[in-house]
Amino acid sequence: MKAKLISIARFLVSFLVIWVLVFIYRDKWREVLGHLSSLNLWLLIFSILIYFVTIFVVSIRMQILLAVQKIKISIMRSCHLNIIGQFFNIFLPSAVGGDVVKAYYAYKESGDKLASFTSVVFDRFLGFFAIMCMACGALACYWNQLNRRSVRTTILVMSAVFIGLALIMASKRIATRFGIFGFLIPESMREKLSNLYFAFHNYRHHTGSLIAAVAFSFLAQFLGILLNYLLARCVGIDIPLGIYFLIVPVVAVMSMVPSVNGLGVREASMVYFFGGYTTSDKALAFALVYDVALYAVSFICGIFYAFLGGSSKFKGIKDAVSL
Repeated sequence: MKAKLISIARFLVSFLVIWVLVFIYRDKWREVLGHLSSLNLWLLIFSILIYFVTIFVVSIRMQILLAVQKIKISIMRSCHLNIIGQFFNIFLPSAVGGDVVKAYYAYKESGDKLASFTSVVFDRFLGFFAIMCMACGALACYWNQLNRRSVRTTILVMSAVFIGLALIMASKRIATRFGIFGFLIPESMREKLSNLYFAFHNYRHHTGSLIAAVAFSFLAQFLGILLNYLLARCVGIDIPLGIYFLIVPVVAVMSMVPSVNGLGVREASMVYFFGGYTTSDKALAFALVYDVALYAVSFICGIFYAFLGGSSKFKGIKDAVSL
């Protein structure tokens, strides 16, 4: 019952934010449709291809991280896991729902639940590490050129939180000091979190693999930002590439607000933050084009998943919730 209420709440958040967007920009839809009707189709197709290249790069990173946990899979199998995750991202009610499914399939592959879950979570962690480093570098370059002060505040807050988490993960001494807050964690979760922490900590002892995974993280995040830049160009937005290194990380974090895979929240964030550098109708058109690319890639991944016999395994996805 509780799970159903949470799902309903997520759907309501997405619905309400979309309704607000439609209402606020009710006088802009003619311009928005004009931008969409004249978009650069070849550039959109090229952007979708870059999306698949990004999935391949992330798959290499995941293979490296799984290998540290003694889960040996091929690059193609790692690509398969990421394609599955991309497909289920459009169905599961959160921006990280696909990660749960990837962890589930990695577990079915290896039989090691903790190692599979740890690899997928650490994979996400490295992605945020790379994009936050890029955001901080861009912030230093564009400190006095921000049209939205909230971008600066958001990046600084995210960086502080991230650095704190990184220090806790890197140092057992620092982590021990936070033991006084253990009473806030349900007793049933304490042992699981403890095992997860030590599994994370194990990556410190595999320097070569960690450096390689970080390098692929930076490449994947750069491609993701380039993807946004090209999609914006599809509707005629001409903003310096460096601005995307500031805004894309903020939008990515905002998309994690409880909703249906960030739907509504993501679009509202894009319109608000990019609206400081272009017209609101172009920013909204950009958000919609991004959705087209996202759902096109997810649909193609779904077809691939079905051809690999995914439909016969669909019932097993329910087990992923309890992974």
